[in-house]
Amino acid sequence: MTDAAVASAPSTHAPERMLWQATALSVAMWLLFAAASVTDARLFNGVDVWIKPQKFALSVAVHFATMAWALSWMSDRTRGGRVLGGVIALGVVCGVVEVIYIGVQAGLGQASHFNVSSDFHAAAYTLMGVGAVILVAVSFEVGRRAAVDGAGRFGPGLRFGLALGLMGGSAATVFLGGYLGAQTSHHVGVQLPDSEGLPFVGWATATGDVRPAHFVATHLMQAAPAVGWAADRWGLPMPKVWVAGVSAAWLALALWMFARSWGTAFPAVLSPRITKAPRTGVRGAFGRRRGCQPFCSTRRPRSSAICTAFSAAPL
Repeated sequence: MTDAAVASAPSTHAPERMLWQATALSVAMWLLFAAASVTDARLFNGVDVWIKPQKFALSVAVHFATMAWALSWMSDRTRGGRVLGGVIALGVVCGVVEVIYIGVQAGLGQASHFNVSSDFHAAAYTLMGVGAVILVAVSFEVGRRAAVDGAGRFGPGLRFGLALGLMGGSAATVFLGGYLGAQTSHHVGVQLPDSEGLPFVGWATATGDVRPAHFVATHLMQAAPAVGWAADRWGLPMPKVWVAGVSAAWLALALWMFARSWGTAFPAVLSPRITKAPRTGVRGAFGRRRGCQPFCSTRRPRSSAICTAFSAAPL
């Protein structure tokens, strides 16, 4: 092959490099949102208006980094090529655009999720869902490639962990995320401000909340590969059994949290302040779609009157 042909040939590592660049961009957006949080005292749903963009920027960064790390173990033929590059480019665009939109909505003091207050916001919310499905479809494809890559540099545990974690975690995310996106709120029961939940994540402790189950299901993508890597590195016998066992327990925990969100609030083993969600509140989760009502004019520290006034508005 001539020097000119070598120079014009696409790098087999381009998809992996693209993912690392997207990770760096997501971290940069998180730092930008964190800086805005320091200088901007506005509240939304009882918490810092910039909390949600920070959460999603970090989440997308972890997702991109996980896929890049997975590709780094695969053979050059499996992790290269124009097809995979195009698929990953589409996923990167979806993830980055979603974080930017959430940031813009935060700057405007408006909700991004469950916001159907206008035709534009309803369309944007629908497109966010489509983008999220594309994003996890990309991770599913990376997991599938790990499963069929017989020439990769990983051991049996890591290979099985990448395949099971990325494909299983993607499927579980679509199931729980799709269910969550079809509702009018992430709460099940009484609608509470996020200020009444756990710090930063905002998970409810006094009413049902589907987000913890969604979080656990999604992060099977990191848990299963980590177990497989550790099993290979430490020379544990039957590494695939370790991966399968931890993954089964992980998904069982996610399903248990999902079931618990319908009967009580956040799992009692982690939050002793559990109260039954009123039956009338559960019906609200399936009732008429309501437009989101932004209420970003409040200032820290919050007052109980503000929290009460906006307790029914979903974020």
